[in-house]
Amino acid sequence: MIFLKEYAPKKTHFYSFIALVLAFLTYTFFHHFNPPQQEASIIVSTAKVVRQDVENSLNLIATVIPYESVAIKARLDSQIMEVSIKDGQFVKEGEVLFRLDDRLLKAELDQLQAIIKSNEAELERTKTDLARVKSLSDKGVVSKQNYDKSLSDFKTAEANWESTKAQIENVKTQLDFTTIRAPIDGRTGTIQFTVGNTVKANDTLPLITINKIKPIKVKISIPQRYYEEIRKTLKEGDIEVVVRSTSGEILEKGKTIFKENTIDDTTRTLAITASFENKDEKLWPGMFVDVSLVLGVDKQVLTVPVTAVLPGEATSYIFLIKNNKAVRKTITLIRSMEDSALIKGDDIEEGDVVISNGLLRVRDGKQVTIKAEEKPSEAKKKS
Repeated sequence: MIFLKEYAPKKTHFYSFIALVLAFLTYTFFHHFNPPQQEASIIVSTAKVVRQDVENSLNLIATVIPYESVAIKARLDSQIMEVSIKDGQFVKEGEVLFRLDDRLLKAELDQLQAIIKSNEAELERTKTDLARVKSLSDKGVVSKQNYDKSLSDFKTAEANWESTKAQIENVKTQLDFTTIRAPIDGRTGTIQFTVGNTVKANDTLPLITINKIKPIKVKISIPQRYYEEIRKTLKEGDIEVVVRSTSGEILEKGKTIFKENTIDDTTRTLAITASFENKDEKLWPGMFVDVSLVLGVDKQVLTVPVTAVLPGEATSYIFLIKNNKAVRKTITLIRSMEDSALIKGDDIEEGDVVISNGLLRVRDGKQVTIKAEEKPSEAKKKS
């Protein structure tokens, strides 16, 4: 019993010693072969802050409309005898488009011209009689009643002559209507009536529609929030308008020519019209186009890629790189464009390196690595 009592504590100390040795060996092994991992650096793309003059432009979508559009209609009831144009043809002002049947009108004109000759003879006879009776009346040879009758006959003959003359002018005008000419220069549309068709004066369906497209107009609907800026710019003169294709190619440059006198109360937009020469017919009525209204130039402002600007709770911010670490900088965003943004900010200067891509895990003070630029040859191999 005495032996067991003395041995038990010694055995406990021995096991404790063994446990401590094992713990020490385990700690040494894992820290030797698995050293603590350092936080990985974030790979980012960068760009430089640039100070430059930037065109202040308003980018919108607009609709191309004809400079003038005329729906050609017949001005009398008749039959088409000749069509002198083709669908889509370019015509000049005064060029013959259609000829209508004029035979009845010509016959009527011949009849009236015969009548007016009779009227002229009657007018001449009554004029001579009036002069003779007046002479005799002045001498007291004939009565005043005879003179009054001669005067009445003369006035009747004169009125008949005037009436026939007016009828002749009316028929001549209608004869002019049988030859339908282009009232403007422009491009024709689809011919709705062909030879042999009967037409009516001012029918609902036009014979053809002519659109003037050289020059041409573009109608722009500008949101109301830009009205004050537009108004100030228009005070200095017409606004330059640039039309671009979907690929960004400049198609035409023109200027504003008209501002609507009211803001649309449904869409809250102001309609502005711009004119373009359109010599090569790059613009076509009905097209939707991208337009830029040049409102001025911001002189020597700081610019960064638009992808570098991040929204904050109250203001926007960017990350600069200082000593391979991300440094957060609060900025004032003046204006965003398609590729770049105009900014203001304290301690931001031209040439500073700003993070433009890879911002998802970037935090203030975070270690970053700038992504190496891919050489053109390597990019070609990958593609």
